[in-house]
Amino acid sequence: MFKVHLRRSLAMLLIAAVIGYFVGNSMPKVYEAYTELQIGNPSIAMDASLPIEARRSLMPSLNSSIDGDVGLLRSNRVFREGLSRAANELGKQDLASVETFVSLFPMYDVEIPPAINSYAQDQTRVVRVKVRAYSGEDAAEIANNVAYAFSDIRRERVRTSVRDTLTALTATMEATKAKLSQVDKEYEDLKRTKKVADFADRNKLATQLLEEFRSARMKAEVELDATRAMVESLTLQVAKEPQFTNSSQSTQLDSSIETARGLVANAQAELDEFRKIFLDTSPEVAKAREKVKQAEARLRLAESSAKQRGMSSVQSLNPIREELKAKLAGARADVDRLIAQVAGFNQKIAEREAEVSMLPGDEMKAQKLLRDRQALEQNYLKTQEALSNFSASVEGRAVPIISPAVPEQAREPVAPDVRRWVILTALVGGLIGLAYSFAMESFRLPVHTSWQLSELTNLPVAASVPALPRPLQRKHVGEIGNAQFRPIEAFRYMAFSTLAKENRPKAMMFTSVGMDVESAPMAAEFAVAVARTGARTILVDCDLRGMGLSKLFNQSNHTGVSDVLGRTVLPGESSEVYVATSHENLSLFPAGSNTTSGLLDFNSVHLNALLEQLNEQFDMVIITAPAVDVFSDAARLASMVDEIALVISAKTTSYRSIPIAQEILNRSGAKTVSIVLANASAAEEPFGSRIGDVIQRA
Repeated sequence: MFKVHLRRSLAMLLIAAVIGYFVGNSMPKVYEAYTELQIGNPSIAMDASLPIEARRSLMPSLNSSIDGDVGLLRSNRVFREGLSRAANELGKQDLASVETFVSLFPMYDVEIPPAINSYAQDQTRVVRVKVRAYSGEDAAEIANNVAYAFSDIRRERVRTSVRDTLTALTATMEATKAKLSQVDKEYEDLKRTKKVADFADRNKLATQLLEEFRSARMKAEVELDATRAMVESLTLQVAKEPQFTNSSQSTQLDSSIETARGLVANAQAELDEFRKIFLDTSPEVAKAREKVKQAEARLRLAESSAKQRGMSSVQSLNPIREELKAKLAGARADVDRLIAQVAGFNQKIAEREAEVSMLPGDEMKAQKLLRDRQALEQNYLKTQEALSNFSASVEGRAVPIISPAVPEQAREPVAPDVRRWVILTALVGGLIGLAYSFAMESFRLPVHTSWQLSELTNLPVAASVPALPRPLQRKHVGEIGNAQFRPIEAFRYMAFSTLAKENRPKAMMFTSVGMDVESAPMAAEFAVAVARTGARTILVDCDLRGMGLSKLFNQSNHTGVSDVLGRTVLPGESSEVYVATSHENLSLFPAGSNTTSGLLDFNSVHLNALLEQLNEQFDMVIITAPAVDVFSDAARLASMVDEIALVISAKTTSYRSIPIAQEILNRSGAKTVSIVLANASAAEEPFGSRIGDVIQRA
């Protein structure tokens, strides 16, 4: 049965493998090429003294991130633009078609290889743009043009922001320069009119402290305006971001940490600005340092008490929007702080101005002009410096292509993998074949026990032969021809019970159901058991094609049944074709030399005469015939014998085949039919509990 399953599985496996081979080779070849380029930008700090319009126009370019660049690279727009450019470069307009886009875009991918990004800056990464197409040249050209399209789109976006920023900065510089010129003119007119060379020495002691407070207030007001502008910008960004985003799993930190970080950044920025105005030993710088320490302590406290919480696996808060909200909260806190700081400066300035009000009006006017000039000049220089620094920074924002794609990369196709197709289809085919084989065998429904056979057929079970391991089975059958051979207990019982019948049979025929079980070893072992009782017994091999008995006793080439029936040996000489075996009282009548014919090819008169002669010469004639449902030889002999032993396998014979075989024998004139059950369970059948030990000792 194992061989049957194996043959079916291998056949289906080979068929499926051939199908997989042809399917894999019939599919279009796909080639892959890739381009490596750098994305992201180094962080660029935004000066708080820049005008609001300049900061708003700079925001898109300064917020360029790795995720944003990857999203732009994976967009339909960039890939479609790359296809269009590649079509123009190669002169293949079909590359720009919708069908090509629909076919190639699902195979398009952008990945960030960890191996080449181990030491990359925080805001920069090297990405690999992988393109698959139906030729290596097309794949390489599309990959390069996708990189060029991405570079041009991002450069244009930055260029627009820079252009708007430069316009705003230039307008601010011109306005500041005009105001500075006007203040210089008014101051010179005042000195000329009042005939005063220098007001500074005159009012230095009285106004020094007042000017420091005013300068600090002006700085606070400038910072307040910048912070308000940041609040406005962050409010717009929060409004644009969706509240929720779909994600498999993410982790969000407590918002108090982000607020504390914003306070630390603002306090550090304030300290840096005070250092530009005051000396490191001044009280203002000392207070700013203390403020930085307090903000850092608050951040450490928030980080130590913050707990991470898992977000929904289906829908979660947008982390970008939450980060922007945290920054917005920090900026609003800074606005409140700066308002309070400006109010404090105003109170102190009012106190000092009350003292200065006693000075002459001309000196106060001159001092105001100097103060305005100083502030305007400082603002002018900062704006000019910011413009120069930013222009130098954005010059390096073009996307560098590190490794362009070349057709040699796509020399071998990456798909379809014919070997994988063959292996996969072969495995599937083998599994289908195995399942089909088991399904077919399950429908055969073999009969396992003798009582099942009795209930099914109403026939007696003459002997039950327990199943043996294959090596032990072969050894037992191979020793039948030896004089020391001992039949198993089931056949000894069958022999005694047969001879003990009131009308004991003179001639018996052994035949089988199907080709999975042989009747010759059963007949031979039964004959040995009968001969041991003293009855003169002869084994007649009427299976002219299979010659099971003849091969069992090594008499395949001996003259036998076919020669007598074919009249190549005279009937009177038939006694000379009997072969004496090593067992006392047991002879063998071999099948003969004609192995291509069946009993139907010979004259019935001759067959009847032969059987009558054997019945006269021997006490028991035991005949073997081929399977009753395969050849008609057993049906031919059914009416000529006294009893028929139908050999059935408990492992392989289907219960549907047994009634068919029984019907064939009954219609052929069978007198008595009994069953010999082979491969039965030793635990469920009589005489089988110690069958293995008995055979091994024998």
